[in-house]
Formats: sequence, structure tokens, C-alpha cells
Amino acid sequence: MKRLIGLVVLIASMACLSGCASTRIEVSVNSITAEGVVNGKGTQYILLAGNEGESIHELQFVEYANYVKAALDEQGFVPAESFERADIAIFLSYGIGDAQTHN
Repeated sequence: MKRLIGLVVLIASMACLSGCASTRIEVSVNSITAEGVVNGKGTQYILLAGNEGESIHELQFVEYANYVKAALDEQGFVPAESFERADIAIFLSYGIGDAQTHN
């Protein structure tokens, strides 16, 4: 009986805690473009790290870059094979803030 009560308390605690946890993502886009740049439909892009000292091979950059790539693919953009072949350069900057608790 004690095991059953302990199991019920554990499951109830996990359910309550999972309901309290949430993730919020804020996105801000700043852009400039030269006249005549085509948006989408085969436009080739290169995705670069915008944070100082960051490598495009870091795990966090790769994760966020995949989200950006998926959105660009939907709009018809194509990853360029090299910097020289790219029509546009995209600098991806991101930050992670301190955890906050709200009641």
C-alpha cells in the first residue's frame, strides 16, 4: 500500500511540475537589402554566425540554424555551396536569458 501511495504521489507531482514548465521563444528580425535582390524562388543564401566568437559548428547554432533553414526552404530559398555563390548573407544571432518565474 505504501508503494502504491508513493507511486500516486510521484505521478501527481510529475504532472503538476510538467504543467508549470513552459518555453517562450522571442524572435526579432532586422534586415537590409540591396535593390534588385529577389526574395525566394531559387535565391541562394549563406547562413553565418552573428554572435562574436561563435562557430557555425556549435550545437546551439546548429539547432537554431535548422529552424531558420526550414523557414527559408518553405519560401523557396536555397543554401549556397559557398560564400561566393550566395546571393544573400544571413547572420544568425541569438541569446538565452535568465530563467524567470511568474505566478
